[in-house]
Amino acid sequence: MLLRPAADWALLTCNCCKSPSPRGAFAAILAADVVGYTRLMGADETGTLRRLTELRQQVLEPLIAEHHGRLVKLMGDGLLVEFASVVDALTCAVAWQIDVRGRAGGGSR
Repeated sequence: MLLRPAADWALLTCNCCKSPSPRGAFAAILAADVVGYTRLMGADETGTLRRLTELRQQVLEPLIAEHHGRLVKLMGDGLLVEFASVVDALTCAVAWQIDVRGRAGGGSR
């Protein structure tokens, strides 16, 4: 996760609400990607894309909204999310990992 001035993102807009990022404030940027994406795509491209889309729509977007985040960019197997608060970014990331691990049957560490 990166902490950078939100002014750097001022020209970007949210894909869902088209609102610009606030200027002059600090933002926590969460960067995430899918582990094993190339292998998953090689084994089942259609199924992988379907599962990733479902995960984003059913889990990630609601978690991001619940923690006051803003989806900045989707990139194949990755995404960038902006939060005004580091606490919101971290609690979102932890909830996200718990949910994904539970869906994969990975249990807890």
